[in-house]
Amino acid sequence: MSTAMRTTALLFVLKYSLLSSGEDGSDGSGTAWKFIGGPGEDMFIRYRNFYSDFSKRDNVRCTMASRTLMDNNTQTATYFTKWYNTTSNKSFSVLSEYNTSGNILTATLYFPIDNVTTFNMTNNYFFNYTDGLCAVVLMPHKDQDAQPSERACEMWIRQGSTESWNSKCDTVYSAVCGEMNITIYDKEYCEKIASEEDASQTISS
Repeated sequence: MSTAMRTTALLFVLKYSLLSSGEDGSDGSGTAWKFIGGPGEDMFIRYRNFYSDFSKRDNVRCTMASRTLMDNNTQTATYFTKWYNTTSNKSFSVLSEYNTSGNILTATLYFPIDNVTTFNMTNNYFFNYTDGLCAVVLMPHKDQDAQPSERACEMWIRQGSTESWNSKCDTVYSAVCGEMNITIYDKEYCEKIASEEDASQTISS
């Protein structure tokens, strides 16, 4: 991680340090890498407390990320982030590079503009709680979208945990993020994403 990124991460930790003091039901355990480098290749957003669509439409289903590379020594990983948009009726994917430091995940997403050009965006995510299978993640760059909630939050789950429930994660989410739950995970749309990928691989092979 560069010096600038480390400085940004430090300021981020100072700003959100009070949220891991235990007042929210979290014991502050776990690190970002415990989840990002966790079991299985895939992770999913279970729900969030804001709309990601510019028009505030509830049209995003099965936002997931599939790991392609990881390095335990540097605690970095590369994922492909994918989601299904019910307005356009198709899935999208972007390359994501993850760097972790303590409870901070610095994610850079590369959005393709054309065959040779990409637009990249980097943001920090604060892991308020994780046990490696489920995580409550704060997203300051989305705080305005979450109003009237004080802060933007998501619950992330790893592969193998989509059909189970984590009471600790749910308690922390409710305490930190409020009662606004916009469900993102949908098995049917996750299967649509997988089928589109399989079709694309068949055509290109």
